[in-house]
Amino acid sequence: MEFRVKEENTHRNNEGQGQDTNTIMEVLNGAVLICKGYSQNKWVLHKKYKSFAVNEHLFKRGAFIGYTEEESLCLVRYVKGREDTIISQVESYAIFGTVIFYILGKTVIKIDITTGDKKVLIDNNENIGISKILLCESTLLIISDKVIHKLEVNTNIYTKLRLKVSLDHKTGEVVKLKDKIHLVVSCMKGNVYVFDSHKMEIIRSMKYFGARINAIGFWHPESTVLFILTVAGELLDVDYLNNRVLKRHSFPVDDYTRAVSINGKSIAFISTSKITVYSPYNSSIRTIYRSCMEGRSDYSYISIITTSIQNDPEKKPLNLQISGNITDFKSNPSSIPEIHKSTNSSSQNRLTPEYTHTVTSAKSTDSNQCTD
Repeated sequence: MEFRVKEENTHRNNEGQGQDTNTIMEVLNGAVLICKGYSQNKWVLHKKYKSFAVNEHLFKRGAFIGYTEEESLCLVRYVKGREDTIISQVESYAIFGTVIFYILGKTVIKIDITTGDKKVLIDNNENIGISKILLCESTLLIISDKVIHKLEVNTNIYTKLRLKVSLDHKTGEVVKLKDKIHLVVSCMKGNVYVFDSHKMEIIRSMKYFGARINAIGFWHPESTVLFILTVAGELLDVDYLNNRVLKRHSFPVDDYTRAVSINGKSIAFISTSKITVYSPYNSSIRTIYRSCMEGRSDYSYISIITTSIQNDPEKKPLNLQISGNITDFKSNPSSIPEIHKSTNSSSQNRLTPEYTHTVTSAKSTDSNQCTD
C-alpha cells in the first residue's frame, strides 16, 4: 500500500514557523496511518470505522475515538492494540478534551472517558437527529436541520431556536469575539448566517456566494477574518465584521468537509482524499497530503493535529476537536430564515418560556424562543 505525501512548496517559511510539527492521521479500512513530515507509522485496526475524532490529548496517548458501522463509539488505543466500545446507538458526537458529547434520540449526553462519569444534558421532546456539536467555553451548541439547540453548561439554561430554512450543519463554526459568542452556519442554498448565541437570533447574513458551501473556517488568532469555500471551487476571504469580500481565489474542487486553522499561519481544508492548505499571507494554495486511498472506492478519514501552538495562549484555537458528522442532509432549498421571538421576556430574561422539553437540573430558563 503506497503512502504519499506531496509537498509542492519548498519555502516553508512562507507558511510560518512550526508548520512541520503538524501531524496527519488517516483512518482507513484495517489500519491507522500517522504522518509527520515525510515519516509515517502504521497500526493495524480490527474494526471498520465510518468516521473518527481526535484531539491533541488523545493523540499524545496513541488513541482516537472511532465510530463503527454498528453506530457505536470506541476508544481506539492503536498503540496498545485495543478497541473498546464506549457507547452504542450514537447519531452524532464530538470530543473536547476528555469529554465526549453525543446525541442519542431525544437526548444530548456527555461522558468523561477518563472517569466514566455520564450526564444527560438535554432531554428534548423530539428526536434531535444528525447534528454538529460545538462548544465554546461553557456554551454548547447543537446544529441540526432546522433547529439550533443551546445549553449554557454552567447554569443549565437551555434554548431552542427553530428556523424555516434547512441548515447545512456540517459547515457550522463557533467563535468568541470579545464578550460575544457567534455561530456561523450556511443553509442548503449557500447563504451564510451569523447568530448571536446569547440572544439566539440572526445578526448578519451573507448571500453572495452563488453556490453551496463546503466548509467555513475562522482565522486564528484574528477571528474577524472568515474563509468560505464553495462546492464550485471558489475560496473567499471575508471581512467578518464589515460583511464584505476581501479576496476571491480558485480552489481545487473536492468533497471538503471542514477547515482547520494551522498555528496562525495558514488554514487547511480537509476532504476524504487530501489536505489542501491556503496561506492568506501570500495567497498560496498547496496540497500537503494525499490519501493512499485516493481514487479507490473505499473511503478513508483524515484529520490534522496541530501541536506547536500549545504554549501560546494567544494562538490557541477555541476547539482542537474534529466532530463526527455521520451523514449528510439532502439538498432542500427553501426560503430565507424567518425568526419569530416570543414576547414573554423580561429585563432579567428569566421568565418561563413555552418550551416542551425538560432540562436536567436546570436552575433557570432563557425566554428567547423561535418557532416556524
